[in-house]
Amino acid sequence: MAGVMSILPMVLLVALALGGCNEVRPVAAPASPEPVAGEAPAPSATAPLAAMPGAWQVGDRWEWSDGYGLTVTEVTADRTRFERLDAPGQMQIRESLFPVESEDLDGRRVVVFRSADPRELLPFEVGKTTVFRREYLANGELRVHNTSWTVEGRERIAVPAGEFDCWVLVRRTRSLNSDWVGYERWWYAPAARHYVRMEYRYGAQPPGSRVLMNYHLST
Repeated sequence: MAGVMSILPMVLLVALALGGCNEVRPVAAPASPEPVAGEAPAPSATAPLAAMPGAWQVGDRWEWSDGYGLTVTEVTADRTRFERLDAPGQMQIRESLFPVESEDLDGRRVVVFRSADPRELLPFEVGKTTVFRREYLANGELRVHNTSWTVEGRERIAVPAGEFDCWVLVRRTRSLNSDWVGYERWWYAPAARHYVRMEYRYGAQPPGSRVLMNYHLST
């Protein structure tokens, strides 16, 4: 995490100037689509469910219903690199669940500062929330977001890849540079080491969703 938290004082002053006195708070998410048919009942409060994301390994692979696919190509002490299966050349790097770098059609993004460590969300507990300010460079332009992650609950769901006990996680984001807002709702399954279902909406784009079709975990 040291690589993410280290920042020159000048970048910090720019980020604070852009952020002003805005309160860092969760952003209300749009209404969610109706649940898919075939969902199973939520597990009981005493059912075992790992409270930490599973450790990714090189060769892990996931493919979802909309064609989106990821594979792990590199794992270091605190970072994991994912390559897009459906879009060669595009990638993302995460520290635990949290993105710190990506390369896609919008260019390269590198997180340069956070006001708090989002890993405070770990280990998962229902109702737990972490709220932080995230600044990143997008093609050299500094962008500032208020972001929150919340553990909404636990649920057992069925998708084409199988039936999974899940943590329901919600990420809400509001830009401090514009009126852009977005959200993601994950059904994160420790047994699959990733979300098996996700609902999302980014800015003015229509809402979308995907479910896990198949996956492979390296041993």
